[in-house]
Amino acid sequence: MMVVKNFTLSSLCIRRGWRLFYMVALVSLGIHSGARADHYDVFFLGGQSNASGRNNTGYVSQPVDAMTPYYYDTDGPAGSPTGASGWTTMGPLSNGYYGSEIEASRQLRSQGYNPAFIKVSIGGTNLHTQWESPSGSMWSKWQTTQSDALAALTANGHTYDMKAYFWMQGETDAANATHASNYAVNFNQFVTDTRSVLGEPDLPFVTALVREDGAVGRTTVADAQRAVMDGIVNGRYFSTNDFGMKSDNVHYNVDGINAMGEGFALGFESVPEPSSTIMVILGGLAFVVVRRR
Repeated sequence: MMVVKNFTLSSLCIRRGWRLFYMVALVSLGIHSGARADHYDVFFLGGQSNASGRNNTGYVSQPVDAMTPYYYDTDGPAGSPTGASGWTTMGPLSNGYYGSEIEASRQLRSQGYNPAFIKVSIGGTNLHTQWESPSGSMWSKWQTTQSDALAALTANGHTYDMKAYFWMQGETDAANATHASNYAVNFNQFVTDTRSVLGEPDLPFVTALVREDGAVGRTTVADAQRAVMDGIVNGRYFSTNDFGMKSDNVHYNVDGINAMGEGFALGFESVPEPSSTIMVILGGLAFVVVRRR
């Protein structure tokens, strides 16, 4: 069973119901699909190899994938960095590798969002140095990638809202006792700096906890991730302990990656939403609709 912090099914259904009503109302008025086709809900995904994904089989294309813009700088397999992709559409890399972004994007679209994904991840990278701001190599890569991606959206005439950051990282830091013990401080700073750079001080942050399998430092890092998410506004986390693993017992298999994508989407959906009220008139009847996010 997947458990997301502060997540309740009843509250999620209420929010989904309001959003669905809003979408149906706008489609009925003929102003949803065309007017919002170029307004995107931007989601960020970052981390190391389990954020990149280490599967190159099992992908089955769905029509919604082609509707989702995707910009990445990742790797797959290990030692094969892609470099910045430019905007493309959701799907595996040219060599077939993919991660949780596919299932996450599908889940988010089913919830009524119009997602665009920006992913930066490289296997084996650590938080204590490489993802550290302002000069870590991965921090710099993420800064450049997200800035270029958002600028390209705007240059192409699109608009967007930044919705959430999804994080899957920590295995490398867990392998060193000092780095594991410092993870909470480093992670809290990373979240703070990420929100500051994006100009979104309350940006929802959803963390897939490192798998607690008895490996040295894993529980220390997972506890740090829980503590940081518990200590910030709009922080969420979920356990990956029961997710399917590949034979290497390090990387998640196809089922595990898909479960992670679902966890990210559900974690985001469980964050309390800002709302605005609009009046919709259908068939001579007036409805007050609460628009979420």
